[in-house]
Amino acid sequence: MFQLDSIDWQGKTDAEVFSAIGPEMRIIYEQYFHHDEASHGRNASLILERKLADQADPIELEVRKVAIRDNDGTQKGLVVIGRDITTRKRTEQYLRVADTAMELQQGIIITDANSIIQRVNKAFTRLTGYAPDEVIGKTPAILKSGRHDPEFYREMWAKLKTDNIWRGEIWDRRKNGQIYPKL
Repeated sequence: MFQLDSIDWQGKTDAEVFSAIGPEMRIIYEQYFHHDEASHGRNASLILERKLADQADPIELEVRKVAIRDNDGTQKGLVVIGRDITTRKRTEQYLRVADTAMELQQGIIITDANSIIQRVNKAFTRLTGYAPDEVIGKTPAILKSGRHDPEFYREMWAKLKTDNIWRGEIWDRRKNGQIYPKL
């Protein structure tokens, strides 16, 4: 994470190691050093998150710092544990976007790989008349109007499986039996 593979870092201070990496890492070190100083005076661990954006592929770190003390309370050292939380942060961002998208005015159905409905939004309920608990666990076939032949659905699903998206017009049936077109 800190690009130490080409640096002789053993026996060096943090400042020497970070200076050897480059000036952009020196700025990061100075931020972390400030937190090291704060950790020295604490009896609890210090947890912080940082984004290392100066790298080719930015990573996010969670850093935990705990002062090591002897029996009389004198600090003997500092344990610093860093872990890459990039995937977790990207997932959290994805979920925030997905939650926002679910509140659009367009009806949205989210299914699993077996076409089982996992989630619908409020617009779906308003457009179809189906409450979430009436469709979750079922397939979108619950909306079938009977106006399309099996070939239509085979082509639609083939396109979804190859391109992960399908766009077109389809006739569906609302809960009250009314057949309606949708894009």
